[in-house]
Amino acid sequence: MSTLRLVGARTVTALVLLVAFELLLKHAWGYGWWTVNEKSARFGWVMLPDQDARSRDLTIEEHINSLGFRDRDWAPPRRGPDGAWEKDPSLFRVAVLGNSMTFGTSVPIEQVYSRDLEDLLNAELKRRGDKRNALSMNFAVQGYCLEQSARVYEDVVRPWRPDLLVVPLHPQDVEPMRPAANEADWGLRRFVMRTATYDMLLRNVINRWMPPVPLDPDARKLVSQWEGIEDSLKQHPFAKENHEYFEAAGKRLDQVVEEASADGTRVLLAYLPAWRKHYQPDVRNADTYFSKWAVHQKGAVLEANPWPEFERLQRPVTEEILAKGMDGGATFDLTTLTWTDAQGQVHRGDELQTADQSLHLVNDFGHLTAKGHAVLAQTIYDSGMQAGLLD
Repeated sequence: MSTLRLVGARTVTALVLLVAFELLLKHAWGYGWWTVNEKSARFGWVMLPDQDARSRDLTIEEHINSLGFRDRDWAPPRRGPDGAWEKDPSLFRVAVLGNSMTFGTSVPIEQVYSRDLEDLLNAELKRRGDKRNALSMNFAVQGYCLEQSARVYEDVVRPWRPDLLVVPLHPQDVEPMRPAANEADWGLRRFVMRTATYDMLLRNVINRWMPPVPLDPDARKLVSQWEGIEDSLKQHPFAKENHEYFEAAGKRLDQVVEEASADGTRVLLAYLPAWRKHYQPDVRNADTYFSKWAVHQKGAVLEANPWPEFERLQRPVTEEILAKGMDGGATFDLTTLTWTDAQGQVHRGDELQTADQSLHLVNDFGHLTAKGHAVLAQTIYDSGMQAGLLD
């Protein structure tokens, strides 16, 4: 009996049509390429492992490794004869936490600052005749706050006993973690979530027309409180009513530093530059609070502040935007603005002579270009060298 007769012609036809529809959605209409997340009570959300995704504009590959992070796969942590986790003496290992700025949104992974830092360290080790190799591991997940990153360090990163732990910080990162629950499980859930068909339904039907499962009153109250905190931190991060969140973040960092120090890991805070500070000097970066916090660590914590270099190198772009009559501090996407040349011709806001010099993406100021990542990496490297990190 033939396979066709055994399965049935109608079944085979339906399967062929489904596969054809899936391929059409993915390759003709761009569905199914974005990185797929699933809910997690512990972390809020995590990326599904072993994905070959692409950026929002579908131009940059975003490979997610077997642990659910945008990086290469790494050899597992080592255990000593007593069963305890131990360092690999052949490596100078760097672990980098963070959110989408460190994830490297819209930038190839080879040009993200974690890899730039690895290259700088390897060149220095070679110059010194040090036989170790540098390995930088990127544990960033888009949208994570400090609490989520701290949990990643404790649950995932710590067994590797890295030599350096980089904690990038933005004022918004001090917000509490959003109330979370695990993904409801159902048959073939992860397989289905990876498909272009599910992506299309999620974007155009489920998220748009299907109401979410109603929360019970207690859960609804928690989410409402969290949304109010998030709003306040976005608008006025250093307002008096938000001091408690910075204090809580400082205490959480105390825990991370204590755990890291016990393992022989140095901690470095990297203060991420805000785009709007180029136009509004009163806008403050995370160093406003955390530099004062770091003083109490008595040298246990290193700091890297790329803002002076960002301000210097970004100045030609900033000046051109202002010269063209645009308010760059009023948007996160320069393509939403326009300017008019001397002949009266209207141009889109990102049509700049200095666009390729920008350290921030001109269509997404919340993230960095490859040039911006390189500057951030150099600042971290310089801070580490001044502190004798490789000695």
